[in-house]
Amino acid sequence: EAQRVMTGTGEVKVSLPKPADPGAARHYVAELEPEGGNKVGSWGGSAHIAPGSGYTFSGVPPGVYVVTVRPNPGRESESTTPMTVRVHAGSSTNLTIAIP
Repeated sequence: EAQRVMTGTGEVKVSLPKPADPGAARHYVAELEPEGGNKVGSWGGSAHIAPGSGYTFSGVPPGVYVVTVRPNPGRESESTTPMTVRVHAGSSTNLTIAIP
């Protein structure tokens, strides 16, 4: 007989500060992927974020994840330095990422 085991989840909130020059504001993509990269069956996601706002990745299974932000449109080479976070069931991790 098969058993289903349910585990709790956490969340990761990614925020971008308001730019000093509002005319320079661009839109960005925040990406959350498991440490070691995306694989079939793994959990990850991405979201569009405007400077001065944020996005909460909810329902994230416990584990280690890497968060990056890049301009949208933009190239991978424009991504921020990857930030590693450990997600625990029932917890929330808040990241404010400085954008160039």
